[in-house]
Amino acid sequence: AIFPDSADFTYAPTDAKTLLWALDCENNKYPAVLRKGRAMLITAAIDDLGHTSYVDHPQLYADNISPLFRKVITEALENLYTPIVKADNCGVTVLEDVNGDTLLLCVDYSDYDLKDKIPERTYNIAINLPDIKDIEVIYGSEPFILKEGNNVSEIAITLRNQECALIKLIRN
Repeated sequence: AIFPDSADFTYAPTDAKTLLWALDCENNKYPAVLRKGRAMLITAAIDDLGHTSYVDHPQLYADNISPLFRKVITEALENLYTPIVKADNCGVTVLEDVNGDTLLLCVDYSDYDLKDKIPERTYNIAINLPDIKDIEVIYGSEPFILKEGNNVSEIAITLRNQECALIKLIRN
């Protein structure tokens, strides 16, 4: 087993850009997230970045990952590649079915405890495929479609707590 705090080293390639600094147990500052070209390196133990685990049970943890860490990692990943689809806090997967059709699966991963407080949410999903002329809803509610020219560039879909939608992306 490798425990969260067992790595006692830091690695900083020359001329890599430090995206986030962290403090270790002795309050020594070190580069936690580095980027060079199209590569990103995370050298920090999660405990150093706002995540609390329990020493005897590393599989148990408090889910309080730092919002700053999440923001830095998200922005760094977006700079490494251009995602085919991108959603704001909604699970999205693009897949191809046996007929060769491109499908978009959208999933609300809200906490079950929020189902009475926030029964539904609207998610914006950017589609970075240049040849999508329309969509067809296979399962779920009808989304609002935003087009650039003749191509679909974004959709806004409303999902209830833990609901999903399956959408066929129709190519030119």
